[in-house]
Amino acid sequence: MNKNLLLIMFIIFSAAILPQYILPPVCLFTIALFFFYRKEVFRKMKRKEFWIFIFIISFVQPILFGEKDISILGIPYSSNTLWIGISMSLRAIMIMTAFSFLMIMSKAEKMELFWQRVGIGHFDTIFNETQNVLPQLKSLLQNSLTEFKKKNGKKTILLHPIDFAAHTLAKIIKTVNNSTNTKQ
Repeated sequence: MNKNLLLIMFIIFSAAILPQYILPPVCLFTIALFFFYRKEVFRKMKRKEFWIFIFIISFVQPILFGEKDISILGIPYSSNTLWIGISMSLRAIMIMTAFSFLMIMSKAEKMELFWQRVGIGHFDTIFNETQNVLPQLKSLLQNSLTEFKKKNGKKTILLHPIDFAAHTLAKIIKTVNNSTNTKQ
């Protein structure tokens, strides 16, 4: 079981550091391996929101940004931005399949023992709780961003990232404290 974890860590690390010219064949090969080994890792990719995001990153962004140096079906594109978008999409798919595989494997008894040895005895409970908290955190971050932009101006985030991080962290801590107090 530890071999699977090492493989997943290697895949995620590879996705993060591979140069763009090597990334597409490696991603496609890795995705194909996951497909033949465990097809259920692709369940999250059946959602239309995911594919809309991939389409925007890969094909709409090159129309809007970058130097237009090619034309596909009469639409001017930036080849560099198109290449970056496709690479980012493949990287995202590769990382999502790796994490999905890890989650599928984590349901096995041997993985539970591994998590206990590492010091995370109730991994399933922790994972389920994080799945509930992530949408709340996303909403909190969006609200924090909107508030910070209204208060300080749009470009202030780029000029003062530490102020924004402190503002956001304060909101997160306040939310966690309120959540903890209501549970008690």
